[in-house]
Amino acid sequence: MGVCKSLTRFIDAGVPTGTGVGIGIVFRKRRRKAFHVRANPRRLSQLFIKPRRTGLRHRKINFVPVNLLGDMTDESLEHAVADRGPTHPADAKSHHEARDPQRSFPCFCPIHVGSIPPSRICRQSHFSAPRRSFDARPHPPIRASPGVYNERMATETVTLEGHIIDSLILAKVLDTILQRSGTFTINEMHVGATREDASSATIAVHADSPQRLAAILHAIQPHGTILEHAADCTVEPAPKDGVLPDAFYATSHLRTQIRLNHQWLDVDAIEMDLAIRVTVEPPAARTVPMADVKAGDLIVTGRTGVRVFPLERPQERDAFAFMAADVSSERPHHAMITDVARRMWLIRDNRRKACTPGEAGYDPDLGTKVLFVGGPAIIHAGGREALSWLIESGFIHVLFCGNALAAHDMEASLFGTSLGYGLRAGCPMPHGHEHHLRTINRVRDAGTLKHAVESGLIRDGVVASCVRNNVGMVLAGSIRDDGPLPDVITDTREAQTAMRAALPGVGLALLVATTLHAIATGNCLPAKVPTVCVDINPAVPTKLSDRGSFQSIGLVMDAASFLRQLAQALGWKG
Repeated sequence: MGVCKSLTRFIDAGVPTGTGVGIGIVFRKRRRKAFHVRANPRRLSQLFIKPRRTGLRHRKINFVPVNLLGDMTDESLEHAVADRGPTHPADAKSHHEARDPQRSFPCFCPIHVGSIPPSRICRQSHFSAPRRSFDARPHPPIRASPGVYNERMATETVTLEGHIIDSLILAKVLDTILQRSGTFTINEMHVGATREDASSATIAVHADSPQRLAAILHAIQPHGTILEHAADCTVEPAPKDGVLPDAFYATSHLRTQIRLNHQWLDVDAIEMDLAIRVTVEPPAARTVPMADVKAGDLIVTGRTGVRVFPLERPQERDAFAFMAADVSSERPHHAMITDVARRMWLIRDNRRKACTPGEAGYDPDLGTKVLFVGGPAIIHAGGREALSWLIESGFIHVLFCGNALAAHDMEASLFGTSLGYGLRAGCPMPHGHEHHLRTINRVRDAGTLKHAVESGLIRDGVVASCVRNNVGMVLAGSIRDDGPLPDVITDTREAQTAMRAALPGVGLALLVATTLHAIATGNCLPAKVPTVCVDINPAVPTKLSDRGSFQSIGLVMDAASFLRQLAQALGWKG
């Protein structure tokens, strides 16, 4: 974990790794790593101002000149670690100086500190001057073992690719192996030179039994590990309607691929806790709910030929770059709300570009829709006007809610109350408890929500704004609903289907003041969709994250305050 955090710090500081000036670093707990960093001595010294935060020991840093390294064997490099050489980049000039002809600062190369031998570290030189290469003799691979390794242990080789360093994916994989009583050998590792470059690692996983090895491989697969010798996925026909094969593969909400006929295929409509249905001609894979399976459907079983792409840290430095942060009511909200507003601006502009033929600049990865999932507390607390303005201004394109939000919104339009409480008077109204029932009755008489708005019965509010701006609404009912309203879907399977149908194109999800709908929506969203959960109760965003939606960001605040601040950040004058 220490080396990955340290490399992340270099990457965040804008210093490329894998090239140029190198440093050897000894970590605590007797774990020693070596990697390259390109920077001048003054810049290097600035990176070690806070050694405790990254686990670095400043006094353990040693440097060796580039032009001397080629003459040094691995043994002499080991002696260089013990040598009382310079302990700070600024002191290195007087001890070992080798100036690059094209640079104005001394050049240093990494010392072999016993864990990653120099010949195993891939690097690409960015200097034009010729350099002497590392000793290319074979070195033993890196091993991490709490016990004694023997050749009779069950072993499987896996590979990792992508931004595995700055996203701490490599650290998570290695920690998972050790936590499950396994050992590992890093056979090969390449660290990307810059923040944009990908890294890769080949890791041999060892266990004392095939069963334990299978459990370890099962645990590290969600982090993106791929078996070195991949095979096609295995499929079995569904035995009957609504029943999956016993060994079916259960999906996560991360991007997933299956290997079919020696080629990798993306699984469409990815969602957690579903199965994967395969068609051979043409080759395709798509998630399928258990209840929708038909007898004879080919279902992926086991984990062979399946790979998962872990969620990497976004390039943008906004609130969504720090997903799964701890939920706290004491954290300032202004910066997060500003980042949410900025993303809503971008999605609205991207939607306009997608809908305009010949318009340049459309970004398919950004999305074209903002999904809003709301509860009735929005109306009770006074967020109705701000939410209506967001809809009418084109910032919200899909609305998920239940019977209550729509009923109390239209109650406010007809009676000026919400659950019988006067929104302007600030006190309960006489016989106010009847108002939402009378509202539901009148709308049922009108036939649909759309007819109620077009006939003039409902003149303002959230529902009226959705109807006038063609915003899709999915109203999922529950067992406690009064009425319900005519457009409420009372069949839960039909409601799930309607929600899934509205999700393609969603680039941002706002879950505000609702627990059940927030968790239901979070289970349907792919992990790549940034999600913001807002509730006055900190247990709601915590529960959402615990249920698997780890990409969500929690804001503990009043729903009406959030909507007003968000609308004001987008230009609302109310």
